Amino acid sequence: MKKYWIGIFGQVRAQQKRFVRDKMALFFTFLFPLIFLLVFGSVFSNDSTSFNIAIVNNSQTEFAKSFVKNAKENSKDSILKIKDVKDMDEAREKLKRSELNGIIELPSDFGVVKG
Repeated sequence: MKKYWIGIFGQVRAQQKRFVRDKMALFFTFLFPLIFLLVFGSVFSNDSTSFNIAIVNNSQTEFAKSFVKNAKENSKDSILKIKDVKDMDEAREKLKRSELNGIIELPSDFGVVKG
């Protein structure tokens, strides 16, 4: 019976050595579940995240004005919160101070029908 247990412990020790030497097995056993947990935990968390966005309107067309107006009205229910800025320089300054998360710049020909 003693030989039986010596054989079992020998096999267990050999498998442990093989496991510790296998970097891929160690990764998928210890690191991957942690990464998986962090990624899906952050994706499916109940935190309501919103992003502050500035729209810089360089166009004077009615379509561009309507676009900005509708974006501001819809931002109350959206994850994108539209913030008022006068020009691109002010938007960049607010972006540097982390008051904004992004800038949408409408070009001067935005809404112009070309044909």
